[in-house]
Amino acid sequence: NETSEFTRNTIDSVITNAVTGFILLALILFLMLGIRMATLVTATIPLVFMVAFIGINTAGVTINVISLFGMIMVLGMIVDFGIVISENFHRYMEMGYEKSEAIMKGVSELVWPVTVTFLCISAAFMPLMLLTGIMGKFIKYIPMVVMISLTASWMTAIFIMPTFLNIFTREKKKN
Repeated sequence: NETSEFTRNTIDSVITNAVTGFILLALILFLMLGIRMATLVTATIPLVFMVAFIGINTAGVTINVISLFGMIMVLGMIVDFGIVISENFHRYMEMGYEKSEAIMKGVSELVWPVTVTFLCISAAFMPLMLLTGIMGKFIKYIPMVVMISLTASWMTAIFIMPTFLNIFTREKKKN
């Protein structure tokens, strides 16, 4: 009655799906954002997951099929904040602002909209954490993982993405 092989296969399947999702996500970002912005946004994904895994461990959630499913579910959402911040920065650069001023304006303009989006998504998942019974004991880890991952994404977009933009983007040449 050993289930370790089944568990191992299930986790391998979830990891394979996560890698496939990551590759598709990166491909779409490269097609839509261009190589430089897509690279910056894609580079934040492992950072977000690292911070999320620290938060998940702190919350006492174990890595299993259900928590990994929550990670896959949030994979597309975690890049949204970074995309919005980097594109707003890019817009200000196109308008002729200096790089540091474009970063300050681009980020400060979107702090509240991004925060409200984060809170609304978290509120949508909150009822799943309040389920009772046997099903509630299993399901509660999905919204926990989603909300912790979104928190990591929010922090990365607001605090780390501006640093990446400052380091890895070029000033516009004056004509």
